[in-house]
Amino acid sequence: MKKILKKCGIIAVALSLILSAASCAENHSETEKNGADEENTSVLLVENGKTEYKIVVPENATETELFAAEELETYFSLCIDENIDTVTDESVTLNGKYLSVGDTALYRESKMTLDKNELGTDGYKICTTGETVVMNAAGENGKIYAVYEFLKRNLGVEFYAYDEIKTPQAKNVYLKNFALTDVPDFLGRDVHYNSFFYNQHPNYSQHMRVNSPRTVYTDNQGEGCAWSTLWAHEQLKLLPPSVYAEKHPEWYPAATAADKNGGICWTNAELQDEFAIQLEKYIEAQPDKTFFSIAQTDGAEICQCDACAASHEKYTVSGTMMRFNNEIAKRVKSWLNETYPERKIYLMTFAYQETLPAPVKRDADGEIIFNAEGKAEPVHESVVADEMILVRFAPLYNCFSHDFLDEKCNEETKNIVTNRYAASARDSILGWSAVAENLSAWNYCVPFGAYAINFNNFSTIQRNYQIFKDYGFIDILDQGASDTSGSAFENLRIYIQSQLMWDTQRDYETLVNDFMENYYKEAAKEMREYYDYVRLYFEYLENTCDVYTVAKHQIPSFGYSKTIVDKDYFPRSVVENFKEILDRALEKARSVQDKETREKLIDRINAETIQYRYLQLELYANYYKQFEAPSYSDLIDEFEAIAAKAGLIYYAEA
Repeated sequence: MKKILKKCGIIAVALSLILSAASCAENHSETEKNGADEENTSVLLVENGKTEYKIVVPENATETELFAAEELETYFSLCIDENIDTVTDESVTLNGKYLSVGDTALYRESKMTLDKNELGTDGYKICTTGETVVMNAAGENGKIYAVYEFLKRNLGVEFYAYDEIKTPQAKNVYLKNFALTDVPDFLGRDVHYNSFFYNQHPNYSQHMRVNSPRTVYTDNQGEGCAWSTLWAHEQLKLLPPSVYAEKHPEWYPAATAADKNGGICWTNAELQDEFAIQLEKYIEAQPDKTFFSIAQTDGAEICQCDACAASHEKYTVSGTMMRFNNEIAKRVKSWLNETYPERKIYLMTFAYQETLPAPVKRDADGEIIFNAEGKAEPVHESVVADEMILVRFAPLYNCFSHDFLDEKCNEETKNIVTNRYAASARDSILGWSAVAENLSAWNYCVPFGAYAINFNNFSTIQRNYQIFKDYGFIDILDQGASDTSGSAFENLRIYIQSQLMWDTQRDYETLVNDFMENYYKEAAKEMREYYDYVRLYFEYLENTCDVYTVAKHQIPSFGYSKTIVDKDYFPRSVVENFKEILDRALEKARSVQDKETREKLIDRINAETIQYRYLQLELYANYYKQFEAPSYSDLIDEFEAIAAKAGLIYYAEA
């Protein structure tokens, strides 16, 4: 097997960077996007490790503007030999040595234009005018992100993980000539890992520019997440059977007060009225939120009353759901127009389980019929999503070794997954993009049956995000191990995914190399070798193990993903190869002189040893039991100690 692997090679991803318009005053025409380089001015931002610059905030600054200024002060000061001061704007004028944050007098004097329709909540502008830098945004989130981008581009500050922030020592640094507008590719960007939940690591979400609904945002952290408390499977939360079932049993043909996983009747007009009324209460109570879920319960039984059955027959099950969603949107729109006419929201529904297949025209075999322009067509105009409706695609049973539009892959996966529509991401994307203008993804990035094992999606993360962007997706939730930390390559994935959710055109290989060099430092070469070896090995499995189809098509769902933990997939020689590379990485880490850095690197590398240690114990217990040193019980003790330090509480979902 080693011999075969040595002949393999990794094809690097090479992507060009796309520039976007930026301006301070209206007559600016410079265009830049995240990743582009500004030229230096002749002005020194830092001279001999010191700065004459001051941070400027509005006299009546918002809590977020003060937080953004504090972040700028903190990380700027770490790069130089002194603290940088912060002042208010009542006695400053443009073209002094100032770093302006938020709605200051300097911002107003600069004539920078901020259009909420262009920038949204998270986009921002940075502009150099003379010796002054103006950083501002239409939303509060964007003011924070503007500061981070300035720090990155002008001082090299970078956030790699909650415990790895790069603050290079600055001796002589020239001010950049900024004329930058930066808007994320997706409004919702949820790298859905346990690390971001419940404020375990304060400011981590802001640093990575992601916005999970399970992050706790303080008052000074902008708008926080665009999602409301209704963000998943919420129909029975809006109309709980315990409240309504006794009086309206016809609303719950598949649910009772004791049956929390049932469905509701989508064709009942009286139910629709009450559903909208309860939804409006949530919308009113959360005035700063954009997304509200009206989606069915996970595993919900679909109503089959006479009206629903007739609707399913005419419009498909997904079509019945969309007609219900449109009725809710119509009622909510009417209410919004009367009460909050300026407010824009989205109501989310799931393309998931029985509603995965889009309500589009199909042939007798269930294949989409494409028109002369190569597009799918809705089964009826009434199933076309209102502009307020957001359809969230959940590819739990799809392949992640190949991109979602790969036709051959989609056909082959049907031989593994019993539900043909669950197998074909291509069908879902091409179908639903013909029905809904706005789409969302509840994506996956971990094998739920075996957290310790690598999930073979490194070659498709970027391409799938680009597909989402091309087909009208405005939101991505990419679910990792949400009930534990310590899954394979977790921190690398978090960094790559957060960067690509902001800008799908970032250079993938540059991101990987940058992370390796800064996160693993002296052991970067060996950890890159380990990452390459693991990827090559999965590529080998994909190309040779025709019998073991799950290795060819990585499927995240619990039942399918756990089958990869098998001796036929991971012979002991491969497990030992994993160990050999990581042992060399640990040797490098142990040679680091600085104690704090040394211990941090050892812990980080040990976290990746969980994969081979898990395979040793799960697959080769009898082999390792024959040795006295280390004994089998020693291997267990080591696994438990390292798992505890890495935060691995579960080795599979739940």
